[in-house]
Amino acid sequence: MKILDFSAMLPTARALKDAGVGGVMLYCSPPREQWMRAKQPPRAYLDALDVAGIKYGFVWQYGGAANPDAMRGRTGGRLDATAAQAYLDSVGRGDRPVVFAVDFDASLAQWNNNIVDYFRGAVEVLGRQRVGIYSHSRAVAWAAEDAVVATVAPGRVLGWVTRSWGSTGFEAYSTLYQHTHNVTGPDGVKVDENRELHKDWGWRPLPAPKVPAKLVDAVPAPRIVTWTDRFGFGGPRPVAGVVYVFIHVTVNTPGTPAENVATYQITSQSGSYHTLVDMKKLLRENTADWVVWATGNKGNFNGMHLSYVAMGTETRAQWLGELRQMLLMGAWEVANWCHKHGIRTVVVDGQGLLRGETGISTHKATRIWGGTDHVDPGEGFPMDVLASTVNDYLGLMAATTTEEGDSIMSHLSENEQRQVFDAVIETRNLTRDIHRALVEPQTSMVEGSTFKTNAAGYIKLIDRKVEELHQAYASKSSVAQELADALQARNDAGEATEAEHGTPDEGVAK
Repeated sequence: MKILDFSAMLPTARALKDAGVGGVMLYCSPPREQWMRAKQPPRAYLDALDVAGIKYGFVWQYGGAANPDAMRGRTGGRLDATAAQAYLDSVGRGDRPVVFAVDFDASLAQWNNNIVDYFRGAVEVLGRQRVGIYSHSRAVAWAAEDAVVATVAPGRVLGWVTRSWGSTGFEAYSTLYQHTHNVTGPDGVKVDENRELHKDWGWRPLPAPKVPAKLVDAVPAPRIVTWTDRFGFGGPRPVAGVVYVFIHVTVNTPGTPAENVATYQITSQSGSYHTLVDMKKLLRENTADWVVWATGNKGNFNGMHLSYVAMGTETRAQWLGELRQMLLMGAWEVANWCHKHGIRTVVVDGQGLLRGETGISTHKATRIWGGTDHVDPGEGFPMDVLASTVNDYLGLMAATTTEEGDSIMSHLSENEQRQVFDAVIETRNLTRDIHRALVEPQTSMVEGSTFKTNAAGYIKLIDRKVEELHQAYASKSSVAQELADALQARNDAGEATEAEHGTPDEGVAK
């Protein structure tokens, strides 16, 4: 489908139709210069496009290269999204997505320091499923990684990629490609030409991503106690900005009931989390839309916070031994959060937070942002095992969910669910062991040999040796075959008997 965008003038719907244009991207931002007469088209123009069967989406770009919109951070994103919504409401298209332009060669540092917050601000106003991005391919990939733009299909976001600044490899994860700039189009208007990469490129409201079955349908829930009505301090926050999970400990002896910790926090108003985990249960203190007092302000605002009732001095062996059940209960809650909020299931350290990477992190890591000097959950805490378990839980949920979003596990008993889960994990571990045996180098079993390679290397070596033996045998066997063939030929001619044995009467007197 031919899709155009233009800012100088509005080609008529008839001219677009006659030129075979199937879609257009229209500016919902006001004109920056007088010549930008195509910006904020009137409702009558949109109605004419509908009659002509021409699809249209909306893009916001007010500032020029010298003062880009997206460098204004979260406040700028909120203001622009609010203005875009006001225009869309005025023309009766208030449910449409908006693509926000990053029309310059944005660097990763600019993305992490300003631009991502601009998109987070826009998401707070419009919701993530109504926010898209126009930029080079790298920025579109960053937006997808940081979950600040709409998802149109698994692995694909509402991303409009321009050919400028070396864009490559974008076809798999974006929706629109601007391949030609500033050519004469319908009605003599200067236009840019675009290619459709996915049917949902922003011309209609995007449905919310299909939410698979709840985690509890795949992995039995631990015991849960809810105290969210007892925590009145803190304040509301938009859940669209939640992109982290932070792990804490309460600095209490393992075995202390979570209720004891929560009661102290309520009485003293000295801190709070979203969920506490003790040896027997989860205690939910606050809902996702509530700011807790757990780290510095930034971490409180953008993360979900889970705290284990433990000292922080526990060793890795303890966490994987007598505290393992508590570790797994916390992983179940983290998996719920990652699934619900689209949080990446990777461990992020302090430097990662500084780079703007999102995922599962620790209270200690947030020191990089300031506002705290804590070091929990402690050096012995197995963050790798926590993240791996979260992935196991989410993988099982995905594997047991139908295309309609129904869980095939929900009809099983808790014991049957556990058996399935254990079987999946056992299969996963076996697969890992086989993979490790295939790819990790092994020393030769021949005594005194120092040769070392992986299973594939040994197979190739055996193959080569067999081929060498085959070639050597073939060479020798061909010589033997020639001798045998010659002897057979002589026998057939009667030469062998006469030459070697004489005639029957030889040596008999006449």
